[in-house]
Amino acid sequence: MFAHSEDLINLELLDGDETNVEEINEHGESENFTVVEDGIDLSDYYPSVEWDIMSRRARRRAKNYPSCCPGSGAYVDIMYYLVLRRKPLFYTVNLVFPCVGISFLTILVFYLPSDSGEKVSLCISILVALTLFFLLLVSF
Repeated sequence: MFAHSEDLINLELLDGDETNVEEINEHGESENFTVVEDGIDLSDYYPSVEWDIMSRRARRRAKNYPSCCPGSGAYVDIMYYLVLRRKPLFYTVNLVFPCVGISFLTILVFYLPSDSGEKVSLCISILVALTLFFLLLVSF
């Protein structure tokens, strides 16, 4: 369901405690890299009403590429991982409750007396409200 999704985003910031790791890649070559668990400084972060930050890691790798940089030292490669989770309450409050509330108003049509002229105007008003709400959702 779209309201319960997680996304992975790559960013370019680095800060925090480092852990050195050695990994053997698919070609059998040994690669040393540094993993930073708190790879992003959140001191200036403004909390979002729609997303939660689940984890933020950075991975720094220094590797010598003979075809790219001969004799100039290692080529530094940094990968940043930011895992975000969508808050399901955001969509519940902003999508589900208004739709259910507007649709619940249609029950009031059956409680109005049949000789009342307000039945048709209430139905039309509810239809216009649902149409405008759905147009608002499309632009959102």
